[in-house]
Amino acid sequence: MKFFKPLLVLLTVTTASLSDAGVITFDDHPLATQNGVRGIGNYAGFDFSPTLEVIDTVGSPSWNYGSVSGDFTMLNNYGGVGVVRDENLADFTFDGLWARTWSNYNTPRTGYIRGFNNGTEIWTSIINLTTSWAQYGPVSGLAIDELRLDLGNYFLVDDLALNEGTFSPVPDRGLTALLLGSCLLGLGFVRRRLG
Repeated sequence: MKFFKPLLVLLTVTTASLSDAGVITFDDHPLATQNGVRGIGNYAGFDFSPTLEVIDTVGSPSWNYGSVSGDFTMLNNYGGVGVVRDENLADFTFDGLWARTWSNYNTPRTGYIRGFNNGTEIWTSIINLTTSWAQYGPVSGLAIDELRLDLGNYFLVDDLALNEGTFSPVPDRGLTALLLGSCLLGLGFVRRRLG
């Protein structure tokens, strides 16, 4: 067993370094205020297009549309496509979101969640929005550098799950060779010790 300990440590360190997952709830946004609507801008390591705002949909008597968690959600009140990019222009994966229409405006309706990488559409998910919160995604584990929310005017999003570094779009040959070599070396030691 002592021969496998270094390999186990190597695998644990490698796996831990590949994971930077997060669910964006919008509740800790620095501009979030009750009865206020503010542009999201740069938040939680991502850049949100100007069409996307943070809004209190639980504590506000004017905009009481509920949320999935906390009091604040993301709102598109201007129409057009909402765009989310990593603040460092790094790749990430989309692991899901909760969405609904705001009020009864154009409900139910079909919308699209799209993942792009280097300007090329990688995947598309067609969803149907209603006046109730529903969960959508994940779509795929493929790396994207831009998430486009084409859900029409007046939509709300909560618990947006975006993950950086949890994928390997191109296998790292050096790491693969190191892990394979370590496994073979460990098996060789065990065989030699037992044989």
